Amino acid sequence: MTISNDYSNYLYVPEELQGVRSSNPLEKIATNKELTKASDDPALLAISDQLNYEQSGLTQGVQNINSALSYLQIGDSALGEQSDILNTIREKTLQAATDTTSDDQRNIIRNDISKLLEQFDNIASSTSYGDNSILQKNQDDKGESNTFDAQTGTDSQDSTSLNPLQSNTQGLGLDGFLQDGTFSADDARTFLDTIDQASAKLQDFRSDIGSTAQQLESSYTSMSAQVVNNSSALSTISNVDFAKEVSSFSKQNILAQIGSFGQSQANNINQQSVLRLLS
Repeated sequence: MTISNDYSNYLYVPEELQGVRSSNPLEKIATNKELTKASDDPALLAISDQLNYEQSGLTQGVQNINSALSYLQIGDSALGEQSDILNTIREKTLQAATDTTSDDQRNIIRNDISKLLEQFDNIASSTSYGDNSILQKNQDDKGESNTFDAQTGTDSQDSTSLNPLQSNTQGLGLDGFLQDGTFSADDARTFLDTIDQASAKLQDFRSDIGSTAQQLESSYTSMSAQVVNNSSALSTISNVDFAKEVSSFSKQNILAQIGSFGQSQANNINQQSVLRLLS
């Protein structure tokens, strides 16, 4: 007579615990990912990978915009300081343009204006973001700066540009001041026109920076919304449902305990059967 050791048919497994052996909740909990391998759901995994690809590009785009805004903020702040200097120069030139100002007073004003123009150029040469000079070509070259391009999106054409700037005495036509060594009331009146033209050009530079910053801020708002929406979609697809997986893991533990208990009972039954046959 043959004694069967397979008692699996006699083990009762609740319906709600059936079908959980094939899953791996512990792996999902550890990785915080619903999809841990291609076989979990090939179509859904492809969508998840595409969203991840887009998310990395969007995130970098937002970082690029923040860097570009910092660049423009530094440039605008420097232009503001230069504007204040021009205002001071204009006040002093107005004082020198009147005949009630003596020659000695006018010479003092002349020296003050020369120092202010030096400070004006020092601001232009020292204003930079990293290795990029903002207001002129570079620290030693007073030519116009390079065109500034900010990559603001995930496509090659998604960029915002700032026109070249040359905000120094050479670029604003102020470098001819006092080259002839004289500074009469008439010279002062002539220089007033030069200052007004320089001030207008300086304001054009600030306006250009301001409009570029507005474009970047608009792009930032749009990109940030895309990052949030993309992240939400990615989370819905790929992030693990902890409550569900912990429950599944608990069910597997219960099944394991049922299996161990069943095997133990089967062994006891088997031993008792053998003893009865031998007695």
